[in-house]
Amino acid sequence: MRNVVVGTAGHVDHGKTALIKQLTGVDTDRLPEERARGMSIDIGLASGALPSGRAIDFVDVPGHERFIRNMLCGVSGIDAAMFVVAADDGPMPQTEEHLDILTLLGVERGLVVMTKIDMVDDELLSMAIDETREALAGTALEDAPIVRASAKTGQGIEEIAGLLDEICAHVRPRDETRAFRLPIDRVFSVPGAGTVVTGTVAAGVVLVGETLRLYPGELETRVRGMQSHGEDVQCAQVGDRVGVNLHGVEPDQVARGMTLAAPGSLSSTHLVNVKLTYLPRNSGPLVSGQRVHVYAGTGEAVGRVVLMERSVLLPGEDGLAQLRLEKRLAPAPDDVFVVRSLSPLATIGGGVVLEAAARRYRVHHPSARAILQLLRTMDGGGRAEAVSKVLADSALAGCRPTDIAQRLALTENAARHVLEMLVQQSAAVQPAPDLFVSARVFGRLKDDICDAVERRCRAHPLEASFPAEDIRTRMARELPREAWTHALAELAAEDRLTVKGSHVALPGYVPVLSPRQKETMELIGRTFAATGLRPLWSSDICESVDRRSPQQVKTLIDFLISRGDLTRLANGAVLPADRVGTAIELVTDHISERGRITLPEARDLFGIGRHPAQWILEHMDSRGITKRVGDERVLNAPTSRAAPGIPLASA
Repeated sequence: MRNVVVGTAGHVDHGKTALIKQLTGVDTDRLPEERARGMSIDIGLASGALPSGRAIDFVDVPGHERFIRNMLCGVSGIDAAMFVVAADDGPMPQTEEHLDILTLLGVERGLVVMTKIDMVDDELLSMAIDETREALAGTALEDAPIVRASAKTGQGIEEIAGLLDEICAHVRPRDETRAFRLPIDRVFSVPGAGTVVTGTVAAGVVLVGETLRLYPGELETRVRGMQSHGEDVQCAQVGDRVGVNLHGVEPDQVARGMTLAAPGSLSSTHLVNVKLTYLPRNSGPLVSGQRVHVYAGTGEAVGRVVLMERSVLLPGEDGLAQLRLEKRLAPAPDDVFVVRSLSPLATIGGGVVLEAAARRYRVHHPSARAILQLLRTMDGGGRAEAVSKVLADSALAGCRPTDIAQRLALTENAARHVLEMLVQQSAAVQPAPDLFVSARVFGRLKDDICDAVERRCRAHPLEASFPAEDIRTRMARELPREAWTHALAELAAEDRLTVKGSHVALPGYVPVLSPRQKETMELIGRTFAATGLRPLWSSDICESVDRRSPQQVKTLIDFLISRGDLTRLANGAVLPADRVGTAIELVTDHISERGRITLPEARDLFGIGRHPAQWILEHMDSRGITKRVGDERVLNAPTSRAAPGIPLASA
């Protein structure tokens, strides 16, 4: 049985602190000012055990209107509520506000205690109970049992303990897939130990010795030790009230409102996208742009409410909104929050955090529709759907488990599990161990690659294949290289593309020459007719064939090279492939007879100049047929005679 956290709520001086003292023996008014005034100012903590043996932590919060900020801090992590109403007063102004806050914070279970029954007669008690039932209508505690009690006489204390035991046995389990997070509600220094922070673990698990980070500010620290219920512990998990001794952090570097969390799991931000509920008891509308107090976890900030779907919210309505804060907070998705008006101070609404936003929402910006779609998906509560939408929004860049973990405040393992489940459902593609891309986005990418190759074929009909990197840089520059490689591999497996090394082509594509191109190609062949083994430059060929259209001639030369009819030598000059084969035969025969060949000997053998002969020898070196030793060349290895190639005139 995990321990549970129960928060008290109710109007000032209605007996919350005295009731906790009866249940646990602990006086939560720890500050001298509280003892002197007989009124709780800050949150108080007390631990005890229920009849079943279940450990229970009470968070005693102030009831006075001026201390409601501390009350919000105290109830942010509770499992159930013990709502207190004094029989001699009945429901008071803070009674209603505390009920609204509990409802906004999603507290679903609790009980109501009618205290100070020893101070009223039966008629007044019955009247107070009726008024309390009326106040509870429409709230989270509408059907909660009402227990009559007196902290002075002890009446009703055993019944309260029994009901708390029953309520806590049915408290909803906490989500253990989320990254560790502890909203800090107290900070103090212990002589010899250093800085200690306390709070209720809102998510995850932490061990002594782990490295954590303080948000906002992202100051890194390490857990030196922990205590829960006055005892040293090595591990704390979701729902535990815990004190954490921090290494390397001074008390003035940390404050209530900060969050201790796993590194990289949160974002410190001024912008928070939320689902906002505007309370029915408000007298007027909430106008977009209105300044408010925002309370999330144990943090607080002033900010503006920017409504996303309309310009105003009427009492009782809800809608998507962006909170633009004047100081940074570090909320996590699914955190609950409360907003209060600036003046007069009053609780006017609250809701649930959907995401820490990266950019300001603007109604007429092209991104507005995509942002709204993502937020509606997150508001639907489906984790897989939310991850799918994040993947879709990340487009070709894709997401890694760490990205999802931070965006949705999950552990990295939980994020990976959801991503892998989406892969199994064919909703995502995993092109690399740590990279995931939306299946729909990836499918469009593959279609676009095929379309790009087809367009390239139409624009350059003589090119049988194209450099894949040229296509990637033009259409998918942001795509990680491993995802691009995966896309090409899938297209090849589906027989939609042919991949040869770094080039891609359409399967079965055969370049078709126009009559004019065929004529030009014949002219190129004639140009080489009387040159023997002498290579030619492309410019010389263009001058001879068609000086008015040099680019068309060069295109045909490239085509003949790609087809293997021409060979481009190391210096850029070209020679028909069959003549390159003839030159190779002459050299290999010469070396076979004499053991080596010199450049002058090759020049005489080829019947051409010294420089053209050198170009052919360097080409043979680059192909590994020969190798240079000093001023001579020898055979690099036993080599079969190269195929002479297709005579250009017959191509």
